[in-house]
Amino acid sequence: MNTNWTYQRSETAYRHRIGYSIVAIQILGILLFRYLPAVQPGDDRPVFNERIVDTTIELIEPTRQGRPIPAPPRPSMLPPQPSDVILEDEIIEIAEPKDPNEGEPQAPPSPPGIPVENPAQPASVVRIVEAITPEQIRSDNIRLEVAVRFLISEEGRVDDITIIRVRKQDRNGASFTDIPLGEYEIAEAIRRAAMQWRFRPARHQGIEVRSYSTHFFTLGS
Repeated sequence: MNTNWTYQRSETAYRHRIGYSIVAIQILGILLFRYLPAVQPGDDRPVFNERIVDTTIELIEPTRQGRPIPAPPRPSMLPPQPSDVILEDEIIEIAEPKDPNEGEPQAPPSPPGIPVENPAQPASVVRIVEAITPEQIRSDNIRLEVAVRFLISEEGRVDDITIIRVRKQDRNGASFTDIPLGEYEIAEAIRRAAMQWRFRPARHQGIEVRSYSTHFFTLGS
C-alpha cells in the first residue's frame, strides 16, 4: 500500500511541474510580444527602437585652390634716348707766355740777421731739455757744471751752441775747478739736449732779433 501511495504522489508532482512550465512559457511569450517592436514584412534589418532617427550626412565638397596667377612680364629695358645731342669737346691748348726771367739764376736767400749782443728785451727760456750724463761721469762719481752759449733765431729756435766753460766740483763740494773740454766726452750729449731748447725771441727797437743767451748744464751727482 505504501508503494501505491508513493507512486501517486510522484505522478502528481510531475503534473504540477509540467503545468508550471506551461504557465512560464506563456508569460514569457506575452512579454516578448508586448515589448518587442513589430517587424515589417520583407524587412530583415533589426529594429531596436520604435523611433527611427534619420541621420543626414552632409557631403562637403573639398575646396580646390586655383592655379596662381602668373606675374606680369617685366617691362623690357629700353636704351635711354638722349634728349640733347652731345658734342665732343675740342681741347685747344694755348701756349702760355714764357717768363722772361726763366732760366736765370735765382738770387740766394738773404742771410740771417746779425745777432744783437745786448737787446732791449733779452730772450727767455720756454722749454728746457736736460742732458744725459755719460757713463764715465757716473762711474767716477763726479759732478760737472757746463756753461753753454745759445744762438737764438728770430723765431725762438736754437741755431747753434758753444760750450764756453766746463768746471768740476771738488770732493768736498765747496768749490769748482776748470777742466779742459776734452777731459770727458760731454760735447755730444750737451749739443743733443741744447738744440731742443726753445726760447721767446729777443726784441730790439720793436722787432724780434737774433741774440745770444748763456745757460748752464749740470752732469753727475
